[in-house]
Amino acid sequence: MPGTKKNAQRGIVLIAHGSRDPGAEAEGRRLRAALAKARPSCAFALAYLNREPSLSAAVEALCEKGCGRIEVFPLLVFQGKHAGNDLPALVAREKSRRPGLPLRLRPHLSKLQGFATLLARSLDDAPRGKRG
Repeated sequence: MPGTKKNAQRGIVLIAHGSRDPGAEAEGRRLRAALAKARPSCAFALAYLNREPSLSAAVEALCEKGCGRIEVFPLLVFQGKHAGNDLPALVAREKSRRPGLPLRLRPHLSKLQGFATLLARSLDDAPRGKRG
């Protein structure tokens, strides 16, 4: 098990609902790559609630990379069954499997500071009369 020193590498699990659409998976990989480029001191892994890799597999992969603390970022916009019930239960299960590993669930997207501002800015930048 990795060390739990405060300066240990930070692991980030980006967890989404999951989709059979291969385009959705590709978007997740692009997001992970962009975040890894923006935060090279962190290790990133993707996970899905309804597909593989699971949260458990993503946490295991980050532990194998030497991450000593892991944060789980839900790629879910609103509070609902997944953000309110399923994810906390999954994170609690991972904590019980790895009692020495600091593992924290972060808020879903609409709870993040600046999220509404980001959306408003996106509305300002959107071309009029076109979708996509």
